[in-house]
Amino acid sequence: MDKKQEPESGKREDFRQVRSANGALAFRILAVGLVLYWLYGLISAYCKGGPDAPSLTLLIVGIVLLGGGAILVAVLTWKAWKIDRAAAEMSEEEVQKMEALREDGEDETE
Repeated sequence: MDKKQEPESGKREDFRQVRSANGALAFRILAVGLVLYWLYGLISAYCKGGPDAPSLTLLIVGIVLLGGGAILVAVLTWKAWKIDRAAAEMSEEEVQKMEALREDGEDETE
C-alpha cells in the first residue's frame, strides 16, 4: 500500500469496512435530504396560502417532527459513521496477517 493511500494517522484501514461505512453514510444523508425536502414543501405551501394550504398547527407540528427528525438522524448518522470508521482501522497484528497473506499469494504465483 502506498503512503498516499494510508490515512494520516499512519494506520491502515480495511477498505471493505470503510466502503460499507461510506455507503451507509450516503444512504442516510439521502434520507435526511428527502425529509428536508418534505419540510421545504410544507413551509412553501403554507407561505403560498390558498385553500389547500396547511394550517398553522400543521405547520408547527411538521416543523417539529420533520425538522427534529432530520436533525436527529443527521447526528446519529455522523456518530455511527465515526464509529464505523474507527472500527475499520486495523491493528498492527491485522496488518501483519494481511501482509503475510499477500506475500503467500505472491509466492504461489511465481
